[in-house]
Amino acid sequence: MLAVLAVPALAGFLLSVIPYRLSGTLARSAWPRNRTQAGMVKLLGGTALLQQRRRQPGAVVAPVWGFALAALAPTCAYVTMRWVEEARIVRRAVRHLWLRGRKTSLVAQLVERRRALASSIREAVASLE
Repeated sequence: MLAVLAVPALAGFLLSVIPYRLSGTLARSAWPRNRTQAGMVKLLGGTALLQQRRRQPGAVVAPVWGFALAALAPTCAYVTMRWVEEARIVRRAVRHLWLRGRKTSLVAQLVERRRALASSIREAVASLE
């Protein structure tokens, strides 16, 4: 699934994520102490940069493609967000499998410590009642 959505996710990243993050970085550097102003500048700057970024491909390639990209940009941004979430889940699963496969003694120690902690918490709660 990640491979299928990689192209729209890349398009969403280029068209939406980069301009929005850039506006956030600029806003935080201009107003480091005032989060409200920095948030407003990030919102307005991000909107302006997003619109500018979405118009550029149309000016370079052809107006029809520019309209198509502008229409698909929000969908691509959503696909990017979901792709990043899914990639994060896959990375966690791979790390989990690696840890359980390569460091079995460490995993066993951690499981035993967790059980002991849970038992002591149950005893402490029971003593309070």
